[in-house]
Amino acid sequence: MQNLRISKVIAGLAALVVLAGIVLHFSNRGLQTAPVQAVPPEPAGSQTPSGIPHPLRDAEATTSGPETQELAMVDFDWRQVLTNSAVPPKLPREEVEKYLERNGRSAASLLTAHRTLQDTNYLREAATNFPNDPRVQLSVLQRDVFPEERRKWLDLFKASSPENPLANYLSARDYFKSGQSGLAVSELLEAAGKPAFKDYAMEFKLDEEELNMAAGRSSLQARLSSSGWAQDLSPELASLKALAQDVAALQKQYVGAGDSGSAENLAQAGLMLASGLRSGDADKFVIKQLVGNAIEAIMLSQLDPNGSYDFLGGKSPNDRLAELKEQRVSLRGLTQAIQDALPNMTEAELLSYTERQRLYGELEAMRWLQQRRSTTSGLEKPQ
Repeated sequence: MQNLRISKVIAGLAALVVLAGIVLHFSNRGLQTAPVQAVPPEPAGSQTPSGIPHPLRDAEATTSGPETQELAMVDFDWRQVLTNSAVPPKLPREEVEKYLERNGRSAASLLTAHRTLQDTNYLREAATNFPNDPRVQLSVLQRDVFPEERRKWLDLFKASSPENPLANYLSARDYFKSGQSGLAVSELLEAAGKPAFKDYAMEFKLDEEELNMAAGRSSLQARLSSSGWAQDLSPELASLKALAQDVAALQKQYVGAGDSGSAENLAQAGLMLASGLRSGDADKFVIKQLVGNAIEAIMLSQLDPNGSYDFLGGKSPNDRLAELKEQRVSLRGLTQAIQDALPNMTEAELLSYTERQRLYGELEAMRWLQQRRSTTSGLEKPQ
């Protein structure tokens, strides 16, 4: 059933590519009667935030509107609420250099050094020496180190990661930004048949932990120290959310032209993006779950709120939005309970908690901690 659904989306998007190309052709000839504008207006607030944002606090900036305010509930860095001194300071550069030399200044070690010290010189070195490594390519794109060569790095990432739809999504966003909506839809079409969404966030986190342990820190200190990988998530997630806004803007134009079928095909493509963020490697991190839900809400906004859609399992957008709201309320209660519990956790509990984060993901680790604290100290579960 899932393969059939994907096939239908691909067929619909293929038709959209042809339509977008025709519209663009006639638009360039100056005709004003095309049913759908070739270049959708740039949605307000869709630009990727400048600088390096806080991975959780600035996640709220990656969404807008009342349906996506669930991101505000994770507006805290859980390491900063600990009352003990378990969180060590940043590693000195000499320790990082020792690690690099032991690892032959490999691509992985250079990226780890870059994230640990927030020094783009290490990333530039990795880009020079390992331009064909997909982890290097993605890191370059996340930090936009070579903005004048961004298309080159997007193409490199697509070539090295043929099964990863993230490369196509980032490329689609850039095409939308430059007004090339036909090429953007082509990227969505290509992404639709690629299930292996991967951004290496967990690998980057584990590599940072390895560096910290190599510098003599304990397992717990190493886990609490690794945060550089998270600095890349906000601009990446902001870009994907902006892509959803671009797709919604194009949806709106199709709806306005009376072409509801094309709008539905675009909605399904956006739902695949949301699903990719919430599955596989991505489901290790709560922030990706939240942004995935936010993107789904954006995709549903241009559909008939009370209509029944097969790709929603026969539910209406209003039904699905209600489910997303329930998830938001539940997660808000869960995160608040965990935030209250963290300052009183023992080192053993912290070690178990962080280990479960690595094995099962943040959400399952939070549920485990909530249940444990509820049993041992009367911590109430959210209603």
